[in-house]
Amino acid sequence: MIREKNKKNKFFIVIYIFLVIIFLCPLPYYIEKDGGLISTADRVKIENTSSSNNFYMAYVSEIKVNIFTYIISLFNKDWTLIPKKDVVYTNETEAEEKFRSKLLLNESIDNAIISAFKLANKNINIKSEEYYVTYIDETAKTDMKIQDKIIKINNIDIKSKEDIKNIIKNLKPGDSISIDVINNEKTYKRTAKLIDIDGQSVIGVLLTSKKEIETIPKITNEFKNSESGSSGGLMLALEIYNNLTDNDISKGRKIAGTGTIDENGNIGQISGVKYKLKGAYKEGATVFLVPSGENYEIAIKVAAEEKLNIEILEVSTLKDAIIKLEG
Repeated sequence: MIREKNKKNKFFIVIYIFLVIIFLCPLPYYIEKDGGLISTADRVKIENTSSSNNFYMAYVSEIKVNIFTYIISLFNKDWTLIPKKDVVYTNETEAEEKFRSKLLLNESIDNAIISAFKLANKNINIKSEEYYVTYIDETAKTDMKIQDKIIKINNIDIKSKEDIKNIIKNLKPGDSISIDVINNEKTYKRTAKLIDIDGQSVIGVLLTSKKEIETIPKITNEFKNSESGSSGGLMLALEIYNNLTDNDISKGRKIAGTGTIDENGNIGQISGVKYKLKGAYKEGATVFLVPSGENYEIAIKVAAEEKLNIEILEVSTLKDAIIKLEG
């Protein structure tokens, strides 16, 4: 009797371990699949204005892979398996990737505000700028760390990217520079030897900005902790611009889209166009804005293959997007 009971216990233990391996043990992959929409009106609020609630940021659903989901992905044409190294680089941790993605989101919000307020001829004041290291190239020759906030380079105060460019433009690959940084409230002296990338002398790090902005009217944002990345910049800028002007450029349509944006309103390429477009269509969007070039070509191809009845607008700047929506 005791022997039979022990056999049963061993059987259940083996089954338990098997299920843990199947469902909990991660594999070095992610799955991308159809995403959905986030209303920009739920994320940015402008004082003394009311939103038309017609602009939406499209996103991709991303799943960490275990053995079970890996097997499913082999038979599901609507899922794309991507190596983890394409999301979290080999020379960084998941925590460092998360830090970069969150800071890129903050930078995209700042850029959306600046570009929209400029185009709407509204008052805006950039009170301060800080620059953080969010990625270090594998070929970089430096002891800098991710999350370093740059204070000085060669004893010159850094208050803008132009300050950094002006210091480096007269130097050549192999030249050394000293860098004062703050990381976790401690001050460090770093060094770097400039390297050559595409014919330019660079440190070999990605710098992401964090700005303190003062606007009239006042603007606030309410993003969730789980949200990150820079691809919502275009749609945020459209939401802000639409609230700052008298003419409703949405014309009552449900408008979704994707694209990064810089301070001057230039729209940049993003990843996951296929899944963002399909997710937007499923949620009832009638117009989809997409960066010009490769992103637009992919969107047109997917729409034709999937027979998606949605208007796709190719845009290169914030002004271009507004003109096409008004037309």
